[in-house]
Amino acid sequence: GLHDYTYYCRQSRLEWRRLVSSTPVYAIWDDHDVAVDDVFMGPYRDRPVWKQGHQRVFRRNWNNPTYGAEPEWPATWHRFRLGRVEFFMLDGRFYRENYLRPGASMLGPVQKAWLLQALQASTADFKVIASPVPWADDAKTAEAGGVANDTWQGYREEREEIYDFIFRQRINGVLLLASDRHRSD
Repeated sequence: GLHDYTYYCRQSRLEWRRLVSSTPVYAIWDDHDVAVDDVFMGPYRDRPVWKQGHQRVFRRNWNNPTYGAEPEWPATWHRFRLGRVEFFMLDGRFYRENYLRPGASMLGPVQKAWLLQALQASTADFKVIASPVPWADDAKTAEAGGVANDTWQGYREEREEIYDFIFRQRINGVLLLASDRHRSD
């Protein structure tokens, strides 16, 4: 479908082929890589019915070291290390719940546990946590002039849990990276 076509367009470009032939490229997805604006797909592996099909398209087009905790908990989260820097690439869509639900999660319990354990076990000097959406409150405003809860602002409890864990465990060298691009092309 549409996603196959957009990946084909990207991969047909000479500039892209040159880049990926000599540079490692790792990816996570966001709303428009999966569905429509600000989508949340819920806490289930297999619902909505199109969820796993979209993840298979993603896997065909990105050469990440892992894809979530497959086969039980597929997604796009993964980690990799370059020298003294370890990157923790978060999937903020596959298990994201509606932010209006009390205690809603962006990451889901399996990914959150993976992140906290991996951060604690990391021996890297620097740990970059890459999120598909902004970490800071008010980093993005809604079209109608309100607050955009599609960012971590809509998931404050979970974000604070991650921050508190880093602080309590005295995990040093943590850098936060965020984006909200719909495609890398």
